[in-house]
Amino acid sequence: MAAHEADLGNTAGPTTSKKISKKERLEARTPPPRGEEAKKILDEKNASPPHRLPAALTRELSAKVHNTKAKRIAKSVHEEAHVHAQDARAAQDEEMHAHAQRHDQQIARIKSKGKAEADKIASAAATLQEKSEQKAKAQQEAQDAAAQRHSQQLAGRAAKGAAESDKIREAAAKLQSEAKAKASRISADQRRAATRHAAAIGRVAAKGAAESRKVEQVVDRRSPSPESVLTRVSSKRRVRSPPDRVVPSAASIGNEASMVLTLMRGGASNAEVLLASTPDDFLAIARKYSIELPGQEPARHIEPLPAPVFA
Repeated sequence: MAAHEADLGNTAGPTTSKKISKKERLEARTPPPRGEEAKKILDEKNASPPHRLPAALTRELSAKVHNTKAKRIAKSVHEEAHVHAQDARAAQDEEMHAHAQRHDQQIARIKSKGKAEADKIASAAATLQEKSEQKAKAQQEAQDAAAQRHSQQLAGRAAKGAAESDKIREAAAKLQSEAKAKASRISADQRRAATRHAAAIGRVAAKGAAESRKVEQVVDRRSPSPESVLTRVSSKRRVRSPPDRVVPSAASIGNEASMVLTLMRGGASNAEVLLASTPDDFLAIARKYSIELPGQEPARHIEPLPAPVFA
């Protein structure tokens, strides 16, 4: 019986601790006999058979052995399951610890990267702020300088305008004085010219009157008839007229003779009167010596323009 339990113990293998895995226990178990060794063991058992026991005792002993073996196997299975669970829990714990470490490292890297990015953004923002402040300061300085230049330009232009205004006032005063002086000179010249003109007209009138008296004396001495005078004048004009000129009528000849007498009596030059051949020539001589011809509107006396007055 003891040998049978020993055989069952050898078959079940040694009891292992909780820390030994199933693979290690299987490797450490004594291998069962094989071949000649197993035959030898069987022969020894057959040579010395155990004492015959009652059937009830044999069944009881078999049941105890089976229960003991079943308990040992269940305990071994439970231990193996517990060891496997501990191994799995330990592996899971290690994996979770490694994952937690990796997670912490990743978080640390992200934090460091985020801190670096935040520092970079803060530095860039500070740089932009500084640049914007410098730009605003430069722009303000430029605006102040431009305003100062503008005020200086306005002051210069105002001073230049004042100087130009003074120059214009001085020039206007000078022009006014010059205009007044020139107006006074022109007025004096006009008065002198009017005096000379009146004297010349008096001399011409006196000369014309003398010439008229001479003509009347000559006419009275010779006493020619008007028809002979007209015939003589017309004959002279015919000789001077071109060949295709139309001979004037007696009324036109009488009108021309009266013009000739009026011009001679008015003081016109005899040579100019004798050279005249058309009514336009007689009118030109009359306008030249200011003589009114028969049937002509009286000449209008044109007053001299007044001297300009400047304020």
